[in-house]
Amino acid sequence: MTEYQAEVAGFFGYWPAFCDGHIVSYENSDNSIKLKIDYMDSDKLLRALIEISFQGTSDVRLSDYIPESVVDTLSILSGSQHWVTLEPCYGLGGSFKCKHVQAVIVKT
Repeated sequence: MTEYQAEVAGFFGYWPAFCDGHIVSYENSDNSIKLKIDYMDSDKLLRALIEISFQGTSDVRLSDYIPESVVDTLSILSGSQHWVTLEPCYGLGGSFKCKHVQAVIVKT
Protein backbone atom coordinates (compact mmCIF):
# COMPACT_ATOMS: atom_id res chain seq x y z
CA MET A 1 0.00 0.00 0.00
CA THR A 2 1.28 3.47 -0.82
CA GLU A 3 1.14 6.48 1.47
CA TYR A 4 -1.68 8.22 -0.45
CA GLN A 5 -3.92 5.17 0.04
CA ALA A 6 -3.59 4.95 3.85
CA GLU A 7 -6.52 7.12 5.01
CA VAL A 8 -9.03 5.77 2.49
CA ALA A 9 -7.92 2.15 2.95
CA GLY A 10 -8.08 2.61 6.71
CA PHE A 11 -11.73 3.66 6.46
CA PHE A 12 -12.97 1.09 3.91
CA GLY A 13 -10.49 -1.69 4.68
CA TYR A 14 -9.13 -1.57 1.11
CA TRP A 15 -8.30 0.92 -1.67
CA PRO A 16 -11.44 1.01 -3.85
CA ALA A 17 -11.72 1.17 -7.62
CA PHE A 18 -14.49 3.74 -6.92
CA CYS A 19 -17.00 1.78 -9.03
CA ASP A 20 -20.30 3.69 -9.24
CA GLY A 21 -18.78 6.65 -7.38
CA HIS A 22 -20.19 10.04 -8.35
CA ILE A 23 -17.68 12.74 -9.26
CA VAL A 24 -19.19 15.68 -7.41
CA SER A 25 -16.44 18.13 -8.40
CA TYR A 26 -13.56 18.31 -10.84
CA GLU A 27 -10.79 20.90 -11.10
CA ASN A 28 -7.98 20.97 -13.66
CA SER A 29 -5.53 23.87 -13.35
CA ASP A 30 -1.82 24.66 -12.99
CA ASN A 31 -0.62 21.10 -13.64
CA SER A 32 -2.93 19.63 -11.03
CA ILE A 33 -6.21 17.76 -11.07
CA LYS A 34 -8.56 17.43 -8.12
CA LEU A 35 -11.53 15.07 -7.94
CA LYS A 36 -14.13 14.76 -5.21
CA ILE A 37 -15.84 11.39 -5.40
CA ASP A 38 -18.88 10.33 -3.39
CA TYR A 39 -18.25 6.61 -2.94
CA MET A 40 -20.28 3.96 -1.15
CA ASP A 41 -19.43 0.36 -0.34
CA SER A 42 -22.92 -1.12 -0.28
CA ASP A 43 -21.74 -4.43 1.22
CA LYS A 44 -20.20 -2.72 4.27
CA LEU A 45 -22.69 0.18 4.29
CA LEU A 46 -19.80 2.68 4.36
CA ARG A 47 -19.94 5.97 2.48
CA ALA A 48 -17.44 8.81 2.19
CA LEU A 49 -16.67 11.90 0.15
CA ILE A 50 -13.07 11.47 -0.96
CA GLU A 51 -10.84 14.18 -2.41
CA ILE A 52 -8.03 12.92 -4.61
CA SER A 53 -5.42 15.45 -5.72
CA PHE A 54 -2.91 14.80 -8.48
CA GLN A 55 0.05 17.20 -8.71
CA GLY A 56 2.55 17.57 -11.53
CA THR A 57 0.16 16.30 -14.19
CA SER A 58 1.20 15.69 -17.78
CA ASP A 59 -0.12 13.91 -20.87
CA VAL A 60 -3.67 14.77 -19.79
CA ARG A 61 -6.27 13.20 -22.05
CA LEU A 62 -9.63 13.61 -20.35
CA SER A 63 -13.10 14.00 -21.81
CA ASP A 64 -15.31 16.90 -20.78
CA TYR A 65 -16.59 16.87 -17.23
CA ILE A 66 -20.34 16.42 -16.87
CA PRO A 67 -21.73 17.18 -13.38
CA GLU A 68 -23.45 13.78 -13.22
CA SER A 69 -20.20 11.87 -14.03
CA VAL A 70 -19.99 8.35 -12.57
CA VAL A 71 -16.82 6.26 -12.25
CA ASP A 72 -16.59 2.66 -13.46
CA THR A 73 -12.92 2.29 -12.44
CA LEU A 74 -10.22 4.67 -11.20
CA SER A 75 -6.82 2.99 -11.39
CA ILE A 76 -3.45 4.40 -10.38
CA LEU A 77 -0.29 2.56 -11.44
CA SER A 78 2.76 3.75 -9.55
CA GLY A 79 6.34 3.86 -10.76
CA SER A 80 8.69 6.79 -11.34
CA GLN A 81 5.42 8.61 -12.08
CA HIS A 82 1.82 7.64 -11.44
CA TRP A 83 -0.29 6.64 -14.46
CA VAL A 84 -3.95 7.41 -13.78
CA THR A 85 -6.80 5.91 -15.80
CA LEU A 86 -10.40 6.96 -15.24
CA GLU A 87 -12.93 4.68 -16.92
CA PRO A 88 -16.41 6.21 -16.82
CA CYS A 89 -19.85 4.72 -16.49
CA TYR A 90 -20.93 8.17 -17.64
CA GLY A 91 -19.13 11.46 -18.17
CA LEU A 92 -15.52 12.24 -17.30
CA GLY A 93 -12.98 9.66 -18.44
CA GLY A 94 -9.48 9.31 -19.82
CA SER A 95 -5.93 9.20 -18.52
CA PHE A 96 -2.94 11.25 -17.39
CA LYS A 97 0.40 11.02 -15.62
CA CYS A 98 1.31 12.78 -12.38
CA LYS A 99 4.18 13.08 -9.93
CA HIS A 100 2.24 13.07 -6.64
CA VAL A 101 -1.11 11.75 -5.41
CA GLN A 102 -2.93 12.67 -2.20
CA ALA A 103 -6.25 11.19 -1.08
CA VAL A 104 -8.21 12.35 1.95
CA ILE A 105 -11.66 11.69 3.32
CA VAL A 106 -13.55 14.97 3.37
CA LYS A 107 -16.78 13.68 4.89
CA THR A 108 -18.23 10.38 6.07
